[in-house]
Amino acid sequence: MSMRNKPLIFLFISLFYSQLLLAQPKDNSPYSRMGLGDLSSLAYTANLGFGGLSAGFNDAYQSNSLNPASLAYLQATSYEFGFNAEITKMSEGDNTANAYSGNLKTIALSFPIFNPVNASLERVQRKLQWGMQFGVSPYSTVGYNIQNVEDINQIGSVDNRFTGEGGTYRLNWGNGFKINNFAFGFNVNRYIGNINQTRLINLPSQFNTYINRFIDDYSVRSWQLSSGMQYTINFKSSVEGEKSTKNGKKLVLGAYGNLGSDLKFNVNQLYTSTNTLYPTIAIDTLVYNENEIIESNLPASYTVGFIYQNSSKLKFGFDFSQTFWSEFVNPLRSESLSDANRINGGIEFTPDANSYNVYAKRIRYRAGFVYENDYRVIDTNLRNIGITLGVGLPIRLPRQQVSAVNLSLEMGQFGDPNHIMENYAKINIGFTLNDNLWFFKRKFY
Repeated sequence: MSMRNKPLIFLFISLFYSQLLLAQPKDNSPYSRMGLGDLSSLAYTANLGFGGLSAGFNDAYQSNSLNPASLAYLQATSYEFGFNAEITKMSEGDNTANAYSGNLKTIALSFPIFNPVNASLERVQRKLQWGMQFGVSPYSTVGYNIQNVEDINQIGSVDNRFTGEGGTYRLNWGNGFKINNFAFGFNVNRYIGNINQTRLINLPSQFNTYINRFIDDYSVRSWQLSSGMQYTINFKSSVEGEKSTKNGKKLVLGAYGNLGSDLKFNVNQLYTSTNTLYPTIAIDTLVYNENEIIESNLPASYTVGFIYQNSSKLKFGFDFSQTFWSEFVNPLRSESLSDANRINGGIEFTPDANSYNVYAKRIRYRAGFVYENDYRVIDTNLRNIGITLGVGLPIRLPRQQVSAVNLSLEMGQFGDPNHIMENYAKINIGFTLNDNLWFFKRKFY
């Protein structure tokens, strides 16, 4: 990388990283009160355009943080950062409300350990390929403001208010290794975050009553090790004799997962009861806990899938994922959680990646779908059904480096028809900047 571009890159990374640490969800998602909140997709913008495929996905200029085995296919250093925005219309019976949110989606730096330019100049063919990545992405978000008023015999109206904010992030260090057609890898993940949840109970129809306030403020910390593999089947065209050549068509089989990990809650709790006539002096402290460490767990999960590719023109595939959230225990409340299942598929089409005169032919057009049984349960599992659209817009940077601006749109419906339904539209924009001069050995004669 040239010294001229380094300050600009590091400035961008510093600004985006600071925004990530300060960002908080500003939406109103009632279901985020359960579990660890609304789980964010850890797939990058390019993958989100065709359903979020990840198990069998690999690319020479696009990283994949979910299956670390794919990092071994990188042929250039890749900077990835992206943003998202969401518009949601919630409905329950005749009641409707709109919510808006946005956040920084991801920051990642991925690179091949052995520079392919060096290997080409030195005419060396390495049997082992090794790629590495450092990244950070939101893992879950909590943001809700709910008011529920109900009438109870002999008591009158009871006003319940629930508020919550915060979220968790995943920091990962990944490594992928490839020998011939087989690739494997591992991710070391660090989960951190802070969540604040408050419940307030008031009896407005009663005289001289108490307002009960329950505040749970807790941080979560966890280390997790995940691993993955990919196997590539290259299809060949027969020619005369015993020799055959690759025709650009291949099938990539992939799988990744983890066995679960310990999760630590550092909890601060303050439960108070305040008299409505003397709010400044008549305060009873019901519970006060400070820096209490409670052990829990992050559940095990796995994903399997495939992608079929015809040169640089066509890709399509499917994934199936399962996460065993029924094993998760929330130490702060009793709630119903269930194993989560997800099916997603997608297709990407590029008319002519090498077109010189027609830019539209070099664009990657993407589409996909998502069907998911969420881990949270009301009467049954909450369900998410959505379709995705996306494009990859190629751009040329100095020194003719191939990079891209990726756009994706997901539209769908989430929730339970007997309770709250959310109709949403998620917009993602991601930037993939490539540079093949990292670890480049300059020789002078």
